[in-house]
Amino acid sequence: MKLQALLSFLILAVTAIFAALNWKAFTTPSDLSLGVTSMNLPLGVVMLVLLVVVTGLFLLFVVVLQTSALLETRRHLAELRDYRDLADQAEASRFTALQTVMLEELSKQASLTSEASSAPSPGWTSWRRTLADRATLARRQQPEWRVRPPGRPRGR
Repeated sequence: MKLQALLSFLILAVTAIFAALNWKAFTTPSDLSLGVTSMNLPLGVVMLVLLVVVTGLFLLFVVVLQTSALLETRRHLAELRDYRDLADQAEASRFTALQTVMLEELSKQASLTSEASSAPSPGWTSWRRTLADRATLARRQQPEWRVRPPGRPRGR
């Protein structure tokens, strides 16, 4: 229980005990002026009734305040749920658009790759020719090494 509620109940209990102990003084009638007229009423009982009425109004106010806070929380929760659903839908549409773009790009890359593999470019063929020429030239410039079978002399 919260400290404020505990303190309120403690004050009400002390007031009730005080009224019970001094009930004879509370019920002693006295002349009370109401402005226009005067009445002979017990002042203590009138004050206790006023205390009970004010406490009841305060409790009613607390209940109304708590109810409105709960309703507002529910409304905010529903609104947040709607926003979350909207964000999920937007994210799903972004993923769908991304998937579409990726598939288009992959198909473009596949077509470019198939075109490149089917017809080599002129630069590629000239590069291969140059490489082959250099390899041939390098083979010609190297001394020839022969492997001779073992046991045969060199000069024979």
